Amino acid sequence: MTRLHDPFRRGQLAIAALFLSLGFQYATWAARIPAIKTDLDLSAAEVGVLLMAAGVGAAVSFPAVAWLMRRMGSRRLALLSQLGLALLLLALAAAPNYPVALLVMCADGVLVGCLNVAMNAQGAALETRYERNTMARLHAVFSAGSLLAALLASGMTAATGSVTAHFGVAVVLLAALGVTARTGLLD
Repeated sequence: MTRLHDPFRRGQLAIAALFLSLGFQYATWAARIPAIKTDLDLSAAEVGVLLMAAGVGAAVSFPAVAWLMRRMGSRRLALLSQLGLALLLLALAAAPNYPVALLVMCADGVLVGCLNVAMNAQGAALETRYERNTMARLHAVFSAGSLLAALLASGMTAATGSVTAHFGVAVVLLAALGVTARTGLLD
């Protein structure tokens, strides 16, 4: 059986696209913290609170994530969360002030919590269904996503100082990963 037609490999590729997306999205906005700080004229303390807002969003999301997983299933929750995280990059780039940026980062944390649980559930289900190990590879792909985002950030920063342009390119790449994920996730 060729790798293209192997259902385990197809599922592994789809779930890996989610792990790559999460690492890529996270490192994309993190790489531009200095520019966001400058654009919104933030103090060091305000940047700290902005970063904390993402953590608060993730922490408060977990009771809702359990409910959403039961209601939507991991496939649908993963795809919607991945799409939402891509769009939040544009919202962060367009944030006109600090309070809006705080709301965006809190929403980012919520969606990170949703995607994290849903994609790990997909990985666990894949391992169970095919009685093969993959979680270590999937988690390594998260790190690869962070590396790719750092490379893109370096290139975009050299080419333009525009956070909006950088995040626009990132959204296109995240959309492609979303399409890749959609084709092979487990029901």
